[in-house]
Amino acid sequence: MSQLNILVLHASEDKEILNKLLLYLKSLKKEHKLNIWHDNPVHSGQEWKSKNEKRFRETDVFLLLASNDFMYSPFIQQLDFKKVIDQHRQGKSKVIPIILDKCPWDTDFSSEDYNFNMNELQVLPPNGKPIKDWQSSEEAYKNIAAVIKKTILDLKGIDIP
Repeated sequence: MSQLNILVLHASEDKEILNKLLLYLKSLKKEHKLNIWHDNPVHSGQEWKSKNEKRFRETDVFLLLASNDFMYSPFIQQLDFKKVIDQHRQGKSKVIPIILDKCPWDTDFSSEDYNFNMNELQVLPPNGKPIKDWQSSEEAYKNIAAVIKKTILDLKGIDIP
């Protein structure tokens, strides 16, 4: 696996945090030949639809920027969110929630044929401590980037030093 695809799903209100995260992922992107897609934000009160279904299916790592705006968006109740989790459960991709603020990220999601809680996933920063609660957001971003790097190396089958 030479090139990995990362899709960042975020609320439009979290664009500033997305941009900061992308700065911390910049060296990883170049060093590990990553495609990082993020051009289709989730808007409050609107259904979300992937602009590029092929990209969606080819995503190796989904980063979910979990904030109140994201968690209360219609996207969380949509089939596309279920597809993200299904790809993870089938071993086709990794899903990493990144907790931005105090939001209900550990909520149960269920329907007739579907039960899921983000507690099943490795959330970042560690212990679900929101980025906004860190004394130094820089430390939070460095921590997040380090775990994402470890995930990338693992997916590429590279031993972690």
